[in-house]
Amino acid sequence: MRRSTLCVLLSVGIVAVLSAPANAKDDKTNKKDTAAAVARLFPARVFGQLKHATCVKDPKGDWNYPNGQPPGLHESFVDIRTACSAYLEETPRVLTRLEAGLPCGPVAGGLVVCSPGNPPLGSGVGGIRLYAMDLAGDAPLQVAPDRTLRYEFFGVAAGDPATKSPVIPTSPNFSAAGTNVTIQAIENDPGLPPPSFTFLVIDHRSPDEFILDSAARILIRGRIIVFVIPERVFGKVDAVRGAAFSGPLAYGGSASDGDQDVVPGTTGPFGLIKTSR
Repeated sequence: MRRSTLCVLLSVGIVAVLSAPANAKDDKTNKKDTAAAVARLFPARVFGQLKHATCVKDPKGDWNYPNGQPPGLHESFVDIRTACSAYLEETPRVLTRLEAGLPCGPVAGGLVVCSPGNPPLGSGVGGIRLYAMDLAGDAPLQVAPDRTLRYEFFGVAAGDPATKSPVIPTSPNFSAAGTNVTIQAIENDPGLPPPSFTFLVIDHRSPDEFILDSAARILIRGRIIVFVIPERVFGKVDAVRGAAFSGPLAYGGSASDGDQDVVPGTTGPFGLIKTSR
């Protein structure tokens, strides 16, 4: 498996039209709640005024584990409270604002994770997909050497349905099920000696699968995780999902030593947030 590794992260925001997923408890929100989420998670100084956004609000404390067993840990930085998908039209003004607000590398309060080549966000092709998660606790920028932590974006992009990850009976809470593209920030990649920070981009529609120099970026600051994905990376993405996972560094760790949260949903098979443009 080829992966590009980078020790850098950052900050940013999220937008909303908040609603509860079908298999979660109904956590109603009003216009005031939505406006507060937009201001907190997608600051206008970086993203401008977002017009194309959809959000779900996730129940507090709905941790699970990929093998379906009860998780032994209940970490606040794994507990996702709100998740939002948004879209920005690519214009020179938008790109200038994003490049200035989300530079690759350490920033105040966090980091921006990029491919080592640091390609520019803009290409003149399509727009920019945003996906953000609001956590119950601050995301650590370094975990213990024997632990791994992942923040993950999963999408359904146009293409052969056979490229979608299957639903695996032995892994009822498999977060990637039904999706074919993913972007992950991995603290302590199990395939690398710790400490490490891996920026992983996978497109299952491609024969090679692994994208080694992507223009996407992952923003991490405090309780906010934001994925910034130029449309040229995957093309049009019709639906999205997010996840946070914490567990032992060694493969095959038990549920007693880890936890996961996937949005939307509380247990698998998980739902998807339909994207808007």
